[in-house]
Amino acid sequence: MVVLIAFAILVGIYFLIAVLPAKAYGELLFTTHQDDGLYFLFAPHPRNGHVLDEKKVFLLDRQAKIYHEWNLPRITFSVALDAQENLWALHFASNPTTEIRGELDELAEYSWDNRPLRSLKGFTFSHDFEVIDENSIAAITLEKIDEKLRQRLKLNTNSKGFAYSDRLIILDGNGNVSWSWRLTDHLDELNFKPGSVDDFELSHSNSIRYLKENPITSTPAFLLSIRNMSRVILIEIETKKVIWASPEGLVKYQHDASLLKNGNILVFDNGFRGDEVLSRVIEIDIRTNSLSWSYNGGGNWRFMVPVMGSAQRLDNGNTLITTGSLGQIFEVAPDQKIAWNYLLPIKSESKLIQTENFWQGHAIYRARAYNLGIH
Repeated sequence: MVVLIAFAILVGIYFLIAVLPAKAYGELLFTTHQDDGLYFLFAPHPRNGHVLDEKKVFLLDRQAKIYHEWNLPRITFSVALDAQENLWALHFASNPTTEIRGELDELAEYSWDNRPLRSLKGFTFSHDFEVIDENSIAAITLEKIDEKLRQRLKLNTNSKGFAYSDRLIILDGNGNVSWSWRLTDHLDELNFKPGSVDDFELSHSNSIRYLKENPITSTPAFLLSIRNMSRVILIEIETKKVIWASPEGLVKYQHDASLLKNGNILVFDNGFRGDEVLSRVIEIDIRTNSLSWSYNGGGNWRFMVPVMGSAQRLDNGNTLITTGSLGQIFEVAPDQKIAWNYLLPIKSESKLIQTENFWQGHAIYRARAYNLGIH
């Protein structure tokens, strides 16, 4: 009898662990998929700029069930998985000084089981990074602009009298800089017009991608999205030259530029022009600087995303889109039809949000789809 009872308990435990479905996080609004092996990584954070208390990072399956989660020691802005499926996270600055939304002070690596593996500090990081390999990590950093240069560029200042620009760096595994590139050294290549940026931040670059072979010279390069200048550019790593730049007026306050297999560039174009917001995801043919594909929600007023946002071309040919502050991730087929649609939960664990701005819920800086092979 004792053996039978013990066996029944073991079966019950197995049923609870292996059979019952995983906990849902948010709401799956629509799907044409069942299980194609994709999992979706993102770090939700409150839309309130002054409420930063969410520390979890999630991997969801196609049914919006939690496949895996990390409970990190610090609040996280952007995340990515490396080739070993370790998590890399950019953490919000504990004591921000620049007044720039997206100021970060630590790039950290965590194991699948949440153990801290590496911490890169000593820089004012901004928005995004790229793990090239285990000993090469590219990142966007912020630097103060010399006062004489600031006046020449006709930039504003923050409350402390400073202006900022970007410096791209490559860090080795120990956090030492092995390569760097300053935007202010290449403004002539972009035909920058003083006074054209009405901000105390010249660039506000928000995405960086490493290209082993760029489509212009077939050499290693970085693809950079410079939000405040409304430009996407290719930087050849060896020469540090700007070898391609999106034509003026094509994008406005864009995010998340990436290179596609066909040599085109995919961009989330926020389209924030004054009081008008007409967002879209576009595919740029850099040989002609024309659009080969675009999605704007079919003119639907709900696809208006003034800040944040991301786009990723999936292997099935569809495009995964994140609406940033709206907390929505959806997948669009080439014919503009929605194939998958997910919405973050509105309710926040933050007491301040619940009492002050309950409706605001969470935002997602960027979501990424992964085919997981190890776990």
